[in-house]
Amino acid sequence: VVGVAFCEIKKYNETSKNTAVLAQNLFIAEQIRDILIDFVGADNVIYLPSEELVESEFLAASPDIKCDRIGGLVDLLSAEHKIIIMNVATALRYYPDPKLFASRIIKINKNDTINFSEFNKECSKIYKRRTCKTFCRF
Repeated sequence: VVGVAFCEIKKYNETSKNTAVLAQNLFIAEQIRDILIDFVGADNVIYLPSEELVESEFLAASPDIKCDRIGGLVDLLSAEHKIIIMNVATALRYYPDPKLFASRIIKINKNDTINFSEFNKECSKIYKRRTCKTFCRF
């Protein structure tokens, strides 16, 4: 894990493009992420986790993984010279077209007042559903 992280740091320092690390599983991806954050900073690392659970364990899956993945996808839209870390399960997932994904982002600022009735109507227009799931964004 340490060797992979240091090879990636070297590659990151030698190029001005995005680079990617594909780890065997979520645990190793998290270890690599932690090392990279220590050496290149959290602003230069995009983490895209994905559950590696069998169906019976799916109900116990952490919502934090969804938040991290959504946040990573948002960061990836404007990424320049970043290290992208993912596991195999993440790489094999279907992802929407970046333009479609970007058009469906609803931005809420810290001090905004939200009318939830209007918010749900807006979600319904965008997602063509009756309810809207909201995701945390650090």
